[in-house]
Amino acid sequence: MDVGQGGRSAEYEGARTVFVNVEPESLPNPMFHERYIGRAEHVLPASFGRALT
Repeated sequence: MDVGQGGRSAEYEGARTVFVNVEPESLPNPMFHERYIGRAEHVLPASFGRALT
């Protein structure tokens, strides 16, 4: 597992991890806190607000 610069994971740093893809993971990765399935242009604005549009 790559934990990024300095060896700290997203969870350690308090980050929210999000999986966005048009298809679900074949084996769900427990490192993701949230999952959004669909085209990014549809799910991101609805999930994260107008700041992304």
